[in-house]
Amino acid sequence: MIEKYTFASLMRVNTNLLYLLLTLGLILFVFSLYQRIPNIDDAWIGEQVFWLSEDGVVKNILMKNYSDNQNGLLAYHKAFVYSGLWAVQLFGFSLWVLKSVSLFYLFVFGAIFYYYLVKLKKILNVKQFLFVALLLLIESHIFEYSFVFRPEIMLMSTGFLSFAFLEHSFKTKKNKTLFILLSAIFAGLSALVHLNGAVFVLAGGLILLFKKQFKSLTWFTLVGFVFVFLYFSHLNSFSDVSVWFYHLMAYDSGKSDVGFGFVTLLNILLKPFEEHFRYFHSPKEIALTLLLITTLFFGFKTIKQKMPLLLPYVLILVLALGFIAPGKTAKYLIPFIPFFSLMVVIFVTDAWQTVSRKQIFIPKTKEAISIFIVLILFVGVSFAYDGYLSSKKFTPKTNKSITEQFVKKPIKETIILAPMTFIFDEIYDYKEIIGLMSFNERLKTNAKIASPQFFEITENENIDYILINQHYIEKFNLGSLNIGSTAGNYLVVGKSDGLTILELEAGIKSQESGIRIPKR
Repeated sequence: MIEKYTFASLMRVNTNLLYLLLTLGLILFVFSLYQRIPNIDDAWIGEQVFWLSEDGVVKNILMKNYSDNQNGLLAYHKAFVYSGLWAVQLFGFSLWVLKSVSLFYLFVFGAIFYYYLVKLKKILNVKQFLFVALLLLIESHIFEYSFVFRPEIMLMSTGFLSFAFLEHSFKTKKNKTLFILLSAIFAGLSALVHLNGAVFVLAGGLILLFKKQFKSLTWFTLVGFVFVFLYFSHLNSFSDVSVWFYHLMAYDSGKSDVGFGFVTLLNILLKPFEEHFRYFHSPKEIALTLLLITTLFFGFKTIKQKMPLLLPYVLILVLALGFIAPGKTAKYLIPFIPFFSLMVVIFVTDAWQTVSRKQIFIPKTKEAISIFIVLILFVGVSFAYDGYLSSKKFTPKTNKSITEQFVKKPIKETIILAPMTFIFDEIYDYKEIIGLMSFNERLKTNAKIASPQFFEITENENIDYILINQHYIEKFNLGSLNIGSTAGNYLVVGKSDGLTILELEAGIKSQESGIRIPKR
């Protein structure tokens, strides 16, 4: 009975299943793009582009009074922000323009990935590439952040290019130095895209060191660090560097009392021992991690034989990220996921090719069953998260209707405290839109930001309206806010779309002077 299952029939089932899942993934991805909800980073980083376009300064009014962000940022994703600037100058400032920057880099990455692995190196055939494409497309982090204005997808492109040129340099004698220089350029550019991208400089340099290619190492290090130093070109003094460092360490630890001392150094050295938080944060990270662990456990020799440089390179990337990354968020893994997926496909393909043409069972039964189970888990969890994200929709008309219903004219003189994403598309209408996130970050180091001082602080900072959701009501310990009730000098004037709207009752701003005058 088993012999009826020929190898050809199994291949047809396998191919049809691949095409089905890939088609479903593409349909879901395209559907998710329509009115995709804004991510907080769309606003946080997008507003930096807005002010760079308007005033020529990278700053965040949304994060006002947090590390002096309203006057200028010392730490930002330089190359990515300027990519956003070019897009905004061409198509105007909007949520969809900003999101499309990452989508553009996803297509760029796909073209690079295909050309290198299929056309140039012939490491994968077209069907294997489609398998990798499926894993990448449905992977929950890539699915989400390929349409979020964050630098990880751009970093995925520059980082892989650096690896590709480095690997190619070991397999050619012609123009070897040129490929080393190109690898160094894209490694350094990765640091300009996101400072975490410095791991690609470290990985390339250490690989060259281990292979004792000292001349190449010299060129790689010099060119790579030229680009890394460009990241710091806007810092004008040691004082700026000090403030930048304190800000980075405070963001990483959630504490304000950081310095250059022994404790800070010790914390940096111990950071890799907390990396499990990044890889096991939620079911989507667990599914990805289990797939990677299973692949490495059973397929180590196969991967090493097929792509010798891949394993040590990725190991250095992972370890280096543990030291330098601020926080344990899983989205920092996105630039590594193509490497992870490539390992999976190399192993699965090798296992599949051991299938006998006359029986369904394969010699490596444990390996086959294990990878099959974790693949099902990964695909199931990924589709579940992707489907949930796709179902959540947004339209800027919601924010516009809140403005029209509750905010008195002239709104050009009005300062409002609201969710970060309220800037879409209200950023042109208000004098200032301050994000609730700014108060949240300040709360980490100053408990007085919460009740009972919360409303005193908002009034002292001339905030006319507060739009606050239940999460932050609880976060700031504000109690019950019912329509018609008062909180400090604020009156609860309404509720809409999950937001409670409060208006400052003490007075309104004089349009000419900006001084508060009593209401009559």
